[in-house]
Amino acid sequence: MILVAEVAESVAFLMITGRAGSSQFTGWLLGIGTLAKWLALAVLVLLAAALAFQAQVIRKHVNGQTMTAVKQLRWQVGIALVLTALLTGVSTDQIQDALLAIADSPARAVSSGVAVVLLSLTMWASVHRAAGTEREKSDPIRPWVILSACVLAGIAGIWWRNLWGLAIVLAALVALSWLAGVPPWRSDNPDSDSSTARQKLDVTVWAARFAVFPCVVTALFIIRSSAVPAVLAKELLSRPVVLFAVGLGAAFLPIVLLSLLRPSAAARRDDTPSGTDDRRRINWAYGFAAVTGVITFVLCGVPATMFGFAVTVGPIAVVTFFLVAVLVFGTELERWADHATPIAGLRGFRLHRTPVFFLLLAWFLLASVVDGRGHHTVRRAEVDAPPSLTVAEALASWSQANCTAEPGREDPANLVIVAASGGGIRAAYWTEGVLRSLFPDQTGCDRPVFAASGVSGGSLGIMSWLSKPEEKAEQVFDQDHLSATVAWLLHVDLPRSFLGFGGLDRAAVLEMSWEREQRALEQPFYAHWAPGAEWMPLALLNGTSVESGCRTLVAPLALSGYDRSGNPMACKGRPDDPPIAGSSSADAPALIDLGQHYLRCGDVNGSTAALLSARFPYITPAGRLTSCGNDEEHHVHVVDGGYVEASASLTAHDLYLTLRPFIECHNAAVAGASPGEGCPVLSQRPTRRIVPTMLQIDNGYDSVATPEAGDRPRELLVPLEGVRATAGIGDSAARQRTYDAFGCESYVRIANVPSPGVQAPLGWTLSKDAQADLDDQLKAVLKGRATFEEQVRHARERCTASR
Repeated sequence: MILVAEVAESVAFLMITGRAGSSQFTGWLLGIGTLAKWLALAVLVLLAAALAFQAQVIRKHVNGQTMTAVKQLRWQVGIALVLTALLTGVSTDQIQDALLAIADSPARAVSSGVAVVLLSLTMWASVHRAAGTEREKSDPIRPWVILSACVLAGIAGIWWRNLWGLAIVLAALVALSWLAGVPPWRSDNPDSDSSTARQKLDVTVWAARFAVFPCVVTALFIIRSSAVPAVLAKELLSRPVVLFAVGLGAAFLPIVLLSLLRPSAAARRDDTPSGTDDRRRINWAYGFAAVTGVITFVLCGVPATMFGFAVTVGPIAVVTFFLVAVLVFGTELERWADHATPIAGLRGFRLHRTPVFFLLLAWFLLASVVDGRGHHTVRRAEVDAPPSLTVAEALASWSQANCTAEPGREDPANLVIVAASGGGIRAAYWTEGVLRSLFPDQTGCDRPVFAASGVSGGSLGIMSWLSKPEEKAEQVFDQDHLSATVAWLLHVDLPRSFLGFGGLDRAAVLEMSWEREQRALEQPFYAHWAPGAEWMPLALLNGTSVESGCRTLVAPLALSGYDRSGNPMACKGRPDDPPIAGSSSADAPALIDLGQHYLRCGDVNGSTAALLSARFPYITPAGRLTSCGNDEEHHVHVVDGGYVEASASLTAHDLYLTLRPFIECHNAAVAGASPGEGCPVLSQRPTRRIVPTMLQIDNGYDSVATPEAGDRPRELLVPLEGVRATAGIGDSAARQRTYDAFGCESYVRIANVPSPGVQAPLGWTLSKDAQADLDDQLKAVLKGRATFEEQVRHARERCTASR
């Protein structure tokens, strides 16, 4: 019901947005589809509430076998919940697009199917192994063994500091046992009645339920992701249609799977032939899952094999294989906890089993506390960065590249400042495509782009265009940059959180993934603007400081003199403080120049510079930078620039305010006026006026719908509603101020619009259907206005018509 309503809603939306025309029927269809979808959801919620209030239902299903299953099958329940949460997307559309990308490659489709089936088999076998075997209680671990492990962990923590978290946990267990009357030098002899009998569980039924779950839930979400694109597809055998059919077929896979497994109650009895056969089948399935988990850990944990394996199988398979390994590991831990007598310190709290999950969580949290430095230091080269350019020097280089002093040439020269908003790989693909289309040739005397300010994926698109402007976006960003990053996160960074070993982190892996597709991103960032280098537009890459909330900037231009202080972690100055020598009131406020304080003693690759603007936890961690001179006291952790302002126009606006007096001096010289105070001395008289123009590139399918009038806000919810409502106001304010600074006739905005069907996600991988949507939207935006000059002409005509 919900799926049909969602399809009807999307079809109506398609008609309204202009792809298939619109009518009164379209409006009715949109309204009915939306209403039906939410009514169906309301009915489901009411049914769930009705069941919840039925005492008999709770008594029959919750207090009986269900609660027993939850207690004995903790890891299976946890894996099921994690899988469901991941497939829902958890407030992101990346998972939906990753499901669509399954159809992009036969290898990815097969690998994803195999991974889901293997998870189902592991669920089935692990339930039998966790709840279907009976063993006598074993003796508790000897106290001196725990103390020895504590000492070894403490010593190893000198090198792998996170192990101190384990040492603290073990020391607490030793101390609790001592308080319970069992010091380390004594044996722990528990009373005979310290153990409790386990409740019997219908293993056959619960094994079947957990075996069915991964296949069913994955099939349902595949159907949900591909249903609307399949309805809107122009070809019968398009990828969404094929994927929708595969999802429908996969929904019936559990029936075949269960018929092949043929579980029986005799599986718990080894004294019957059928029980022995079932036990052998269970052991084979469980052993195969364990071996597969080990192999995938090796393949995903070694850089030499990680890229090839992870990118081939895709993110869905990578995560599913990891869940298989976690399920095997967790099942064995739970079996040990169920059959081993807890130590005296835990028995003092009347615990009849060792709480392994709680102890692992305590280890994880304590490890994060004792490790004050972390393992996410930004990669830096061993070469120093060249000194930053001044605004006057940058304008002089741009003027020379654009032949503004060429005798006999008097046509105006457009000086373009670009702002590219954030949005992950979607922003990178869209930004690079727009820049390549509007500025295809950056040679000769026609190189109008002066600077490009970027946030998140917009920064990556800018760096890709600057590094190799002749390459198309689909040659760089159609590759999967998410799978390798997720593989490293799960198989290396997550264990590192417990152990604390060194090495590359997932941020470095993401940078290396970009470099594999575009080798030019390996080049040092600041070296592009070294003295004597050919002119290249300035890249202004914006991030956010976790400690202070200040903007951070990676740029070859000195732009932060207004608030420069002796503390490289600070950016906030008082307006009434005495001005700093050499600063200007036009400089960008509340900004930390990473080049000045942190990168002048070690350049970074172009990919690293872009990621310093695009680190969005938790896929990529906050990057740590230590100030030059290895001053550990002064450090900064950098995350995505969208936390401060996501449109990138704030820095573009600050740059323009700093640049405008020099442009006025240049244009005055063209008119023959003598240089005014503060104007640089020109080697020759310029002949071409400079016309500053702003290009705003947005990619987020933003809506500009106005809020509807309604009842008064609920006072208890006002703080939350206020925070939600003001989340994007800073972006709008920055755009409007930039618009006012440049003027209507010199402001060009390129943006995509919401539409039904496939939309490019906020993430680090794009399905081919998402790429096709962005390509179609770019063609529509540039139709009839394929050059930047035509875009400017259209902006001026629009402004004239609006007066």
